[in-house]
Amino acid sequence: MKTIAIITSNFPPTNIVGALRPYRLSKFLCKAGWRVIILTHPPDTGHDLDYSLLDEIASDVQIHYVSTPRVKKIWNRGLVARFIGTGRDILDGWVKPDLGIAHVNSFYRAFIKLAKVSQIDVLLTTSPPHSIHLAGLLIKRKFDIPWIVDLRDPWDYYPTKGHHELTFLEGYLEKRVMTEASAVISTTGTYSKILMEKHSFIDKNKFHIVTNSYDRNKTSLAVEKDPDHFIVCYTGIFYPGKDPYGFFRALKSWFEVMPSSDRSYYMTVLRVHLIGSGDYITRQVISSLGLDGVIVYFDRMPHEQAIAMTLAADMVLISTGFGDRTRPGWLPSKLFEYLGCRIPILALTREGETAEVIRRTKSGYVLLSEDHDSIHKILRTEISRKFKCDSQSDNTNFTFEGTDKYEEENVMSGFADIIGNVISRPPRIRT
Repeated sequence: MKTIAIITSNFPPTNIVGALRPYRLSKFLCKAGWRVIILTHPPDTGHDLDYSLLDEIASDVQIHYVSTPRVKKIWNRGLVARFIGTGRDILDGWVKPDLGIAHVNSFYRAFIKLAKVSQIDVLLTTSPPHSIHLAGLLIKRKFDIPWIVDLRDPWDYYPTKGHHELTFLEGYLEKRVMTEASAVISTTGTYSKILMEKHSFIDKNKFHIVTNSYDRNKTSLAVEKDPDHFIVCYTGIFYPGKDPYGFFRALKSWFEVMPSSDRSYYMTVLRVHLIGSGDYITRQVISSLGLDGVIVYFDRMPHEQAIAMTLAADMVLISTGFGDRTRPGWLPSKLFEYLGCRIPILALTREGETAEVIRRTKSGYVLLSEDHDSIHKILRTEISRKFKCDSQSDNTNFTFEGTDKYEEENVMSGFADIIGNVISRPPRIRT
């Protein structure tokens, strides 16, 4: 039996996107006969926790918790935080590559302890944060075992802030990680191409693409639709810095231009469900637009429950923003859940892979600008379709062609192939 050690900052029961990818890989590898050992942080009570996720893997995966360094706890809870803000607020812009650098030594020491009692055949480090790969670099240098870097997003990409130039130190660290890793995985073709062009001296065969995925067992559940409302659903957070609120501005303009009788009807039947999106800025934007009557906020919830609410929707929303802070290669993880649920998508996004996937799979509408007239027309069409007000209501072009390639088993099978190929390579001769 082969053994893989996975170092990840987040793992269930933590219920955030960064925890689902190593979770799904762990499930697949266990079924394929691997021994999986997870090194991760203890569940943070500041995050939503979903213990049901552990029910599927608890008996198969060994989870070793690596505690948060005490210095961070002191900073965040002490006098400094009381007077000038939390350590994260202050240090986020200063510490490179990110605040996770404080955990590198803890993960390194935890692996050394683990290696004394277990034969590890391959190591995988998965971000965010990117600093977690520095622990992998140290381990690789000490033990010289195959090491896979699941980079997901490029090092110079942060969802909340957009693209930024790497400092000299960050550039050096990224180069070392790319050079010494046995394989480097990104979530999109665009991201992988960026890395290959930046590090052209490295064999291109080292770079791989593994997208995010969906679980067919969860997205194929039978869920009843609301017979009285047309529901648009959005799951996850908004990134205010990217101005993702074009859909809501279009709603406001739609209600403003229609006759009062129509306004009363549409405001009665339309509901927008925001799951885990009730942050202060989003609420302020929506209130300022006068849309509180059609928006329903839901707190973060167990993953399976969020999928059930997606299945109950009539349309799902992707809103990434159009500016330079939104990278064309960004494929939001919610896209794959939407594809699995086979609910028509309304995407407001830049030209890029998100738009390409939706077009290729024929899974919804793509708008490359904040086109209010088009959004108005789409809403009228789809609401009429649901309530049989349109003679063409049974005709739809949403076929979701080829979405099976993003199903968890298929995606993780490709991930496992990369891991297997790395292990099967002959050992490198030191010079």
